[in-house]
Parts: sequence; C-alpha cells; structure tokens
Amino acid sequence: MADTGVKYAATVTEGSGGSEAWDSGTLDVAALNSVGSDYALLTGANFDKFSLGNPVYCSNFSMGVPAGSTITGIKVEISVTNEATAEGVWDNVLQLSKVAGTGVGDNQASTTPYSTSGYATRTYGGDGQLWGTTWSLAEVNATGFGVVYQPISNSPNEDMGLDFIRITVYYLSDFVSISWIETDIAM
Repeated sequence: MADTGVKYAATVTEGSGGSEAWDSGTLDVAALNSVGSDYALLTGANFDKFSLGNPVYCSNFSMGVPAGSTITGIKVEISVTNEATAEGVWDNVLQLSKVAGTGVGDNQASTTPYSTSGYATRTYGGDGQLWGTTWSLAEVNATGFGVVYQPISNSPNEDMGLDFIRITVYYLSDFVSISWIETDIAM
C-alpha cells in the first residue's frame, strides 16, 4: 500500500449559510497551508451558542495518485486554535467533495469541543475508510476533490482559528513487481 503524503489545497473559498462570516482577509490558501504561523479567524459577535460559521471549501489538492491505482482510504487532518470557553467550538460539517463546495458521503463531524488553548489537530478517516462513498482515480485527482468544513459554536462570543486542512489519499497500485532469481545448477 502507498499514500500520496500530506497535501494542502490550492483553492480555498468561503461559502454562505452560516450566521458568521470568517474575518476579512484571513481565509485564504496561505492561512490554511501553514502550520501555526498563519490561520483563518472567526471572531464575529454573532458566533454565539449553536450558531454556525460560514462553510469553508478547500479543493485543488493535486493528489497525484498514479494511473492504475485503486483508492483504499482518505484521511483528513484539521488543526484549530480555540481561544474561547471550555464549552467551545466543534464541527458541524466535515465532508469530502468530488465537486468543489459540494459534500458527498459521510459527514465525519465531531461533537467534541476543540481544546481551549493552543492548537488541536484532529484526524478523520484513514486507510480503509472511504467516507461512505466510492472513489475513482479521476475523482481524487480532479481539481474539485477536497473538503467541506463548517464549525459550530457552543457558547456566546466564541472565537476560533482554523490553522490547516490537509488530505492524504491511500491507494494500491496495480503495478506488480516480480523478482527473477537465476541459479546455476551443477551437473
């Protein structure tokens, strides 16, 4: 079995439908492709108990899974910094996409609040986990392949920072390696 290694999105956009928009100028590729140094912020006054942040659409991951491979699993890692109360922020939506911005398969969202100090990285899926759908080689290598993420607040005046969203795809290659052993037999 092989994997693509960790990949980051080349396209990040903000959807609509939440009660709070991400802070102006913070939700971009640079913010979500670095570890710890830069992050997207959600600090608006309307991010209160049971209110939703606008969804984040990450796509164009350039997975590069080789031709002839079979997809065996997909792992998503998300790092959040939550500088709020113990009741905190958790996931409302965490899905993969075949078309950018459109979730498919299982919603892997966790209702466990993120840590209230420092960074917390969560792992969803992994090898052997296809998120309740099927995946072709063309789908995971397409520019629309990605993640739909939306946070939810569990108390008044929450704040959060979204540090990164990254994907690893696991696959089996159809390439078979054969070793030929030559021996001399004395007669």
